[in-house]
Amino acid sequence: MLKNYLKIALRTLRRHPGYALLNISGLALGLACFALIMLYVTDEWRYDRHVPDAEDVYRVAVHIQAQEGLQETAQSPPALYYALPDQFPEIAEVARLKPPRQNWMVTYEDRTFAEDMFTFADKGVFDLFGIDLIQGDPATALEAPETVVLTASMVEKYFGDEDPIGKRITLDSQYDLTVTGIMPDFPRTSHMHPTFFASYTSLADPNRFYLFNMDQAQFPFSYLYVRLAPGTDVAALEAQMPAFIEDFVPQAVRQNFASLNLSFQPLTDIHLHSNLQNEIEPNGDAATVLIFLAIGLFTLLIACVNFMNLATARSASRGREVGMRKVFGAHRRHITKQFLGEAVVLALLALVLAVVLVVFALPSFTTLTAKPLGLADLFAPAFLLLLLGATVVAGLLAGSYPAFVMSSFEPIAMLRRKLSGGVGGHALLRKSLIVCQFAISMVLIVGTAVVYQQMDFVQNKKLGLDQEQVAVVELTDPTPSSRYKTYKQAILQHPDVLSVSASQSAPAGLIQNATIRPENAPENSSWQVNLYTVDYDFTETMGMNLLAGRDYSRDFGSDTLLKVLVNETAARMLGWNTPEAALGQTIRFVGGNQPSPPIEIIGVVADFHSQSVREQIAPTVIGWNFFHFFAFVRIQPGNFAGTIDYLEQTWNEMVPGYTFSYSFLDQDFNRLYQGEDVLGSLLTAFALLTIFIACLGLFGLASFTAQQRTKEIGVRKVLGASTGSLVYLLSKEFTWLVLIAFAIAAPTAWFAMNRWLDGFAYHTTISLWLFVLAGGLSLLIAWLTISYQSIKAALSDPVRALRYE
Repeated sequence: MLKNYLKIALRTLRRHPGYALLNISGLALGLACFALIMLYVTDEWRYDRHVPDAEDVYRVAVHIQAQEGLQETAQSPPALYYALPDQFPEIAEVARLKPPRQNWMVTYEDRTFAEDMFTFADKGVFDLFGIDLIQGDPATALEAPETVVLTASMVEKYFGDEDPIGKRITLDSQYDLTVTGIMPDFPRTSHMHPTFFASYTSLADPNRFYLFNMDQAQFPFSYLYVRLAPGTDVAALEAQMPAFIEDFVPQAVRQNFASLNLSFQPLTDIHLHSNLQNEIEPNGDAATVLIFLAIGLFTLLIACVNFMNLATARSASRGREVGMRKVFGAHRRHITKQFLGEAVVLALLALVLAVVLVVFALPSFTTLTAKPLGLADLFAPAFLLLLLGATVVAGLLAGSYPAFVMSSFEPIAMLRRKLSGGVGGHALLRKSLIVCQFAISMVLIVGTAVVYQQMDFVQNKKLGLDQEQVAVVELTDPTPSSRYKTYKQAILQHPDVLSVSASQSAPAGLIQNATIRPENAPENSSWQVNLYTVDYDFTETMGMNLLAGRDYSRDFGSDTLLKVLVNETAARMLGWNTPEAALGQTIRFVGGNQPSPPIEIIGVVADFHSQSVREQIAPTVIGWNFFHFFAFVRIQPGNFAGTIDYLEQTWNEMVPGYTFSYSFLDQDFNRLYQGEDVLGSLLTAFALLTIFIACLGLFGLASFTAQQRTKEIGVRKVLGASTGSLVYLLSKEFTWLVLIAFAIAAPTAWFAMNRWLDGFAYHTTISLWLFVLAGGLSLLIAWLTISYQSIKAALSDPVRALRYE
C-alpha cells in the first residue's frame, strides 16, 4: 500500500513539474531559514548546560539600594566564601573567582604574553563546575598559594610538547606561579572562558596588588558560585538573606544604604537572563533570541502556508481522480492517506534541498552572527531529528485540508464537478492564506525598517562626548600605570597627538560605582553614582562640555585633594537645579565604615553616555587619581596609522616586555550594539526571503486562477474587453488581499516594535512612512508577480480559449 501511495505521488509530481518545483523550492527555503535560525537559538539555549547537575549551581549577586539609585552587580564580597556555607548547610559547595582585568602580563622564560582570561579561583572550582583535569589532582592543585592550572591550549602556547607540571610562570612581575595541573578548554557555550586558574589564596597577601585582604573584604570584588543540595527551595533560602546581611555587614556600612540583599542566579540563566553590572563576560539577550525564534517560525509558517495554498488549489482539479477512486472502492481513509503521503513526500524532498542550501549558507551565517557554527552542529542527531520533525509536521499541515476535505465529498458530485460549495471553501481558504503570508511579510519589513532607523538614531545621537579619533590604551598593570606620566609627556611630542588623559574606567566598558551624599543630608541617606577617577585633561580629551565651574588644573595644587566634578544629572539628583548652584557644594563618599572628608564640587559637565542608549544616563562623579587603568589619546585626523605606530613604538621603549594593547573608543561603543546589528541583518535577509516565498505561491495561484478562468477570458475578449481591463480583472482580487494583509500587519508591527524600542532608554519614534513603505512594497511585488500570468492570459487567442477543455 505504501509503495502504491509513493508511486502515485511521484507520478503526480512528474505530471505537474511546475507545481512541484514551486512547492518544493518554497518549502525548502522556509526550512533552510528555519534550520539556520534554530542553529543559532539552540546554541544560545545550551549555555552552561554541560556542567553536571547544572540546575543546582547558582551565582550570588548583590543588590545595593540607596535612597536614590540601585546597584545590581554580579560580583559579591569575597568573605561570603566562608560565611554562607557556615550559616546555610544547604550550600554544598562554594568557589570564588577573581575575574580578569583587560590584560595580564604573563612571562615564561624570556617570552611575555598579554592574557585577558587570567583568573584566580578557589580549589573547589573543579568540583563545582565538573572539570576533570587532564593532569594534576583537582583536590590539591589550587590549595597552596602561587599555584596555577592552565587550559590545554595555554599549555601548548607556553610549553609546546614539554611537560608543564612544576614549571613556573610570572604574573605581572608580582607572582611566581608553579604549574600544578592542566584542564580542558572551557566549552564555547560557557558564560566564561578562563584560560588560567591561579590559587585564590595568592590574593590573601594585602601587600600585593589589591592592597587589601581578599579573604576578609566585604565589598563586591569577586564572583561567588555555589552548588545547592538537590531539592533546595531557593526562594526560601533567599528569604533568609536580609537577616544574614544584618549579621554579616557592619551597622556602620549598612546605615549608608536603604537596603542590601543577596540573590541566587541559576547558572543556566546567566547567559540569556542576566544583565547585571560587571558581568564576567558580555552575555546574550533572551529578547533577541525570542525575536530570532519568531522569525524562524514565521518564515517556516509562510512556507507551509504557501505549500498548503498551492496544494489546495491543485487538489480542486483532482476531483474526478478522487471520484473515480471512490467508485472503485477506495475508502475515505485511503484518500486521506494518499493526499497526506504526497504532501510528506514533497516536504521530504524539500528537506534534502534545504540541507544543501544550509550547507552553502552556513559560512555567511556564522560570519553574520559571530558564532562558529559548523557542519557538526547541523548534522548532530538531535538537530537532524528536530528538522525531520518540523518537515513532517509541515507536510502533514500542508496536506491536511485537501486530504480531509476532498476525501469527504460524494463521488457522484466529484465526477460531475459539483463540489457542493467545495470550490468556494477552497477559494476562501486560499484567500485567507495569502492574507496570512503577506501580513507576516509586512510585519518583517516594518521590523527591519524600525531596527535600522533605531541604529541610525544610535549612531547619530550626541553622546555628550566626542568618541571619534580617540585611542584607548590599556594600562591594566602596576608597571605601565606607574610609567603613564612619562609616557604621556613623550607621546604629546608627536604633532598629531592633540591631548592625553587617563582613568580607572573607560566609557563603553566596566564602570566603577560609588555611594555619596551631600554634606548637609541626613546620615542615613545615600545616592548611587558612576565614578571616574581621572588624570588632568580628561574632559578635554573626551570632548566633554563644561557647563559651569572649571576642570582640574595644574595651576591649583589642591585640585588633586578633595575636589570633584559632577554631571548635570548628579547635580539635579542631589537637589541643585542649575549647574551653577552645584558649584562650591560638598559631598562625602560613604559605604565604608567611615565616610570620606567633605569634597568640593568645582565643575559640572554636560550629561554624557558611558554605556549604550539602552540605559538612562547615570549620575556621575569625576574625581582625580594618580593610578589609572586606561589612557585616552585624541589623535589629529589624517595620519592615523602612523600615529598609532608612534604610540606603540614609544610604549615598547618605555614599558618593554608589556604588550601594547589598544582599541578605538568609537568601535568600543559600536560593540555595544552588536546584537542589534545582527538582528537588523537577519531581519533584512528573512524579510526578503519571506516575500520571495510568498511570491512563489502567488505566482502559482495566479497561474492556476488564469487557467481556471480561461473560458471566461475568451468570452470577454470576444465581447470586446481590452487587455487592460482583463489584467485589472485578474489582479484586483489579489490587490484586495494584500490591502487586507496590510490592515492586519500595521497594528501588529506597531505594537511589536514599540515593545522592542521600550528596551532603549533613548530611542526613535516609529514613522508613518515605514508602514506606507511596507504596504506599497508588498503591493508592488504582488502586482509584478501576478502581472506576467495576467498579461499572458489577456493576450491569449480567444478562439483557443473557447475551445479549451
